[in-house]
Amino acid sequence: MEERLIGTWEMPASTIIYDASTPNAPFPIKSKDMVQVTFTPDHKEVWRLRGADEVVARWHLEGDDLVFTLETQAEAGPPGTTQRQKIKRITAEELVFTDGTTEGQWTRVK
Repeated sequence: MEERLIGTWEMPASTIIYDASTPNAPFPIKSKDMVQVTFTPDHKEVWRLRGADEVVARWHLEGDDLVFTLETQAEAGPPGTTQRQKIKRITAEELVFTDGTTEGQWTRVK
């Protein structure tokens, strides 16, 4: 699984679409930006979103769990924060993992 994980993956950044029947709903926001994550053979993980600072972490696998510890400040917390995400599926072209509440579906770009 580790060999399949190494590389660069991307998925669309947050896209917010409001139900047209919701009173006073703001105009729908659609983002064409892509967020990328790169996993390197030396267990470095780098997250990139255009116009934002890179987020760097160190990662390892525990069974089907991706465990990473932040080295830089991120939305997920300060340096030293450790998180765990379950890898649900990984193929040559697709990576799906979840933190238990949300699921991310990524496509390999290199």
